[in-house]
Amino acid sequence: MADKLLPLQWTSGGALGTRTLLLIIAFSGLVACDSGTMNMEEPQTPMEPVEPRMPGSLSECTDDSVFADQVPMRLLTRYEYDNTIRDLFGIQTTIARDSFPKENAVAGFENNSDSHKVNPLMMRELMTAAETLAPEGRQFLLAKVSCQSKDSACGQEVLDHLLPRAFRRPLSKDERAIFDALFEEQFALDGFDSAIDRVIEATLLSPQFLYRIELNENRAPGDLVAVDAWEMASRLSYFLWGSMPDEELLQSALDGKLSDPEEIESQTRRMIADPKASDLIFEFYRQWLGLGALDTMVKDGAQYPEWNESMSAAWKASLRAFIDDVHQNRPTVEALLTSTTLHLNAELAPVYGMQADGTGMTGVEMPDDQRAGLLTHPSVMALLAYPSQSSPIHRGIFVRERLLCQKLPSPPDNLEIEPPDPNPTATTREIFQQHSADPACSACHRLIDPIGLGFENYDSLGRFRTTEHGFEVDASGALTNTADRSLEQEFYGAVELADILKDAEEVNDCIADHWFTFAKGHPEKQADMCSAEAIREEFNRSGGNFDDLLVAITTSDAFRFRTLQVQGETP
Repeated sequence: MADKLLPLQWTSGGALGTRTLLLIIAFSGLVACDSGTMNMEEPQTPMEPVEPRMPGSLSECTDDSVFADQVPMRLLTRYEYDNTIRDLFGIQTTIARDSFPKENAVAGFENNSDSHKVNPLMMRELMTAAETLAPEGRQFLLAKVSCQSKDSACGQEVLDHLLPRAFRRPLSKDERAIFDALFEEQFALDGFDSAIDRVIEATLLSPQFLYRIELNENRAPGDLVAVDAWEMASRLSYFLWGSMPDEELLQSALDGKLSDPEEIESQTRRMIADPKASDLIFEFYRQWLGLGALDTMVKDGAQYPEWNESMSAAWKASLRAFIDDVHQNRPTVEALLTSTTLHLNAELAPVYGMQADGTGMTGVEMPDDQRAGLLTHPSVMALLAYPSQSSPIHRGIFVRERLLCQKLPSPPDNLEIEPPDPNPTATTREIFQQHSADPACSACHRLIDPIGLGFENYDSLGRFRTTEHGFEVDASGALTNTADRSLEQEFYGAVELADILKDAEEVNDCIADHWFTFAKGHPEKQADMCSAEAIREEFNRSGGNFDDLLVAITTSDAFRFRTLQVQGETP
């Protein structure tokens, strides 16, 4: 079974050398994982695949019906790798985020189970990372065990501590034998420290560490099965912490408690309250909002002399402080969209007409007719703007796609998309109205502009304004083409828009769908239909409470069950 995941038995380095053999083992194993050929052991008696159960419509979502999708092995993302190294070895690192190839974002998220694959460049970086981390990892492990001398017995203690945690489950006898042999041969050749380093490198390059693997256990492909306790521990920890399970989760798995929905809820709420959840929650927002663009964003210095490159980091820290405040103190959609608290430091405060001391972020209450949570946060407004002017288009698209989950039609292939040049004799509204008069553009702009123009009180730095180039700003807008017709109304300014959206089930449904996609590593599939609908209903029933949303996801059938993957098939 699990020994199939280490494709080669260990043999001493010889002429090839240890590094080369490690690379061969890791690369062959990871490529095999990505080809879908290593997700189950060949049974002694071949089992014919069965037809997976799929709901045809929501009418089939009854209390006694259980549906779940197939789950491919999921390669750790860069932030998951760094976090796992932190919790496995106590090493604060950004080695993966700094050097590994970036993931392909699908549906806005970087953890897509189908698109995030290993490649030769990543394999080389994985090898380098393993070599770099091994010496410090060795020191950490030796501090954790009670060895009196560096001998074979001590080596076994180190392996006892390292391997079950790195694999997030107990090892099979065959798996352990491979690592025992590696340690003993390297110990005889090069001594204790080198042997431990080679074991760490092999561990960090093994598919069992780099992938979240859920084996088929000789069940028929297509069968519906409950996620076992060890798999559930990893599902919870990588969803809520972006890292490996802690000792309490592993103990709960060992005790067999994680098959109980009440235990899953209890662990979920415990984990949400842990500081590690704050990092993961911000990681969701970073991907959902596309905050990576802040790192390379520039503004026109002539137009905005207050701008400097350090503002991007300050904006991100300000938004992080705001998100922490919402999720820790009032974790609701209403607070996310209506809070008047703006977190500023000494650098940002003067830009927004306030005062703050020190380098840290201080919560400042802003006028309630100027700020309303996420929609008016300076970082978001700056992100959704051009270098020299605001962008009603980007702001309108943001509301349509991120808060209403509407897929807008693509512009014509031959259309050159260029923002209109800033005009000091006209407002942004006036020049964009001229720009969108083109018949080729009007279909989309009728959906986008009435919303985006409602944000005209905010310039390219996210500052509140009532005039532009000496002309009075017109921030009138209209929300149209929504699934819930009661939302279709005119508004003046983003604060009024936020008030319309804060209790909207359509917005709650959309946010729940984004979180579900993030949790599962792919957008909703047919098999997820019943769970996704139940999660949306629970989120609305809770009044848009984020903690209850995360519990609804982790206790859902889609999270607690899986359909066994057909050999070599990518669902």
